[in-house]
Amino acid sequence: MEQEIIYFEEFVKVEGLKGYIKVTLTEKKITFEKLKGFFSKKLKVVDIVSIDDIKLYKNKPGVKIKDNMVKINTVKGDYTFICDTQSIAKKFYNELIDVKTGTDAIGRGANRFKKVTGNVKQIVDAVKTGLTVVPVVGGVVLTIKQMVDKYK
Repeated sequence: MEQEIIYFEEFVKVEGLKGYIKVTLTEKKITFEKLKGFFSKKLKVVDIVSIDDIKLYKNKPGVKIKDNMVKINTVKGDYTFICDTQSIAKKFYNELIDVKTGTDAIGRGANRFKKVTGNVKQIVDAVKTGLTVVPVVGGVVLTIKQMVDKYK
């Protein structure tokens, strides 16, 4: 049996479940485990969510972060994780995005940079040629001012 790589493992609160739940994120799934037993304190699997079950919206994973809470939209329903600190929530969020998309934060940043620099080049070229409007992907035409305001 192939061993899965653990990207995140932490005890957090999960909305709808009592107490702290051990959440383990691997490349294939998110496992929820709860401590059971008064003395022995063994972990019992409460739920498992496949990474493939996380919804995509316009090719972006259905994962959101706000303060110390991470919300995941899946085909099984929504899950809200409440972490002890904002830094733990941010780490969980980033790892989830990385696992679901197959890219890391540096790769996502590079893609955004390419998109912005392409738009800036389009504006500069338009200004050089004396155009007052710039054609944009999808056939939308914007004025130079609208383009500048859009990407501030």
